[in-house]
Amino acid sequence: MELQELMSELARLLSRRSSTPRREALRLAPGACSEVFETPGCFHVLRVKSREEASLPGQTRFTIGLFNFPFLDVETSRADTEAAIDRSRLTIVDETWRDAVPLALRYRLHAENP
Repeated sequence: MELQELMSELARLLSRRSSTPRREALRLAPGACSEVFETPGCFHVLRVKSREEASLPGQTRFTIGLFNFPFLDVETSRADTEAAIDRSRLTIVDETWRDAVPLALRYRLHAENP
């Protein structure tokens, strides 16, 4: 993956408020490394190099290093995996577990209508 593509993907991941990278970056002190997290076809570890606190968590700015460990062909696997997820359906059998599934996944997996 080219550096520009990597930075675009990172920006996309960090812009999503519920993404694992953003939560990890908010949780970590500068210099600390995250636990391993996964995106389609790749494992990642991030390290917070610096952070600028803001009055609201969504406005906190980070400088991070991202280490990628792809386990599938990045060029084709991401699109194939995303397409397979979009075709999938989630059936919640026990309603007491509905809130355990993040709302974004319930919408994406067609368990609920927006």
